[in-house]
Amino acid sequence: MKGIHANTCNNKAKKEDEPPSLEYQRPKA
Repeated sequence: MKGIHANTCNNKAKKEDEPPSLEYQRPKA
C-alpha cells in the first residue's frame, strides 16, 4: 500500500500548491 501512502502525501503537497477549489473539483476517490 505504498502507492496509497504516496498519494496521500502528494495530495497534501498539492493542497498547498493548488487552490482548494481544484481539490474540491477533484474529489479523492
